[in-house]
Amino acid sequence: MPSTNPRVGTVRLALRLFGCVIVCCASLISNATFAADLSVAEVDRLVRAGKLAKAADVARELDESNPDIDLTMHLARLARELQKANNLQDASEFYDRAVTASTRPAAKDLSPQKSVLVRLAAGTVLSQANQLEKSLSAIAPTLNEDSGASDSQRATAVTVLLRVGAKALADGSSQIASEAYSIAASHSRDKQKATAMLGAAWATAVAGDKPHEAAKKLASFVDRFPNHDDTARAARACVECLKQAGRPDDAQAMLSDLLQRWPDSPASLEVIQSHSDLAADLVSESVGDWLMHRSKANKLESLDAKMTMTALLIAAQRNNTRAWSNLVKHMAVVDESGQATSDTLSLLEKRGEASDAEQL
Repeated sequence: MPSTNPRVGTVRLALRLFGCVIVCCASLISNATFAADLSVAEVDRLVRAGKLAKAADVARELDESNPDIDLTMHLARLARELQKANNLQDASEFYDRAVTASTRPAAKDLSPQKSVLVRLAAGTVLSQANQLEKSLSAIAPTLNEDSGASDSQRATAVTVLLRVGAKALADGSSQIASEAYSIAASHSRDKQKATAMLGAAWATAVAGDKPHEAAKKLASFVDRFPNHDDTARAARACVECLKQAGRPDDAQAMLSDLLQRWPDSPASLEVIQSHSDLAADLVSESVGDWLMHRSKANKLESLDAKMTMTALLIAAQRNNTRAWSNLVKHMAVVDESGQATSDTLSLLEKRGEASDAEQL
């Protein structure tokens, strides 16, 4: 017999309605999932048909409205086809979307190998599109110990990071450059190691706010790669960073090292030329030693009249007759106006070195 209690009837009605709601919700979810699956299939069909613009529209809407479906490989395939069609802008967008999709809970079953492949492809294209920060974010995780990347894939990742670093440095984005080069330096070998270490040091030096750190990185590069083509240039940059960091003694030591180990490098010649406006008494001892060594060997082709005058004054001060004799002959060749010779005579007389002035 049916209950006559109105409260019991109300509860039963509520339970029936709740059951209907659950059934409806399940139906809606099922329908939504089915619709999403159809859209995924539609994207793949459009890609196979070469209708990439339409595929991009469908994929974009699907990616933004269905975070619970793993779209990683579907987005990556679309990106690859757009890349092959030389549509770099859209290719970079969908590679970026593919990387983001690979980090969602829905992609928990995506294999590490596929994730690495997607990230390497994305990082490469994003760097080509000058989206350097996104490229860095895509590539860096492939170098984690648990990424599943092979040795060759790690080498590829380092190559992309070096490219990102170089572009960022050229664009004045020193922070991105420093991060890209530093990560590359931690995972690279041989020639890549040298490029990464120098790039990281250079990026820190260019930033200008951490001269002590920049000097440390440059000095480390100089010590590790003494025969690299850019080592002398790095040593000179290290000198300037040490000066900025308030370490004049260390700067002088590095300058001496530069002039002794790489005396014929363009970096050493630039240092010498930078002293041309200094009085001879203010020229550092290491620069004076370099000038005397070159003068004694009669290797003076790099000295203009002004630097020859400075070298003459130092030779007189040190009583270096051989260097003096070679410098006098060189002055006669390079001082076409006679002004440098006249200035040298005047300075020698002011210093009380009349005999040297008379000899000149």
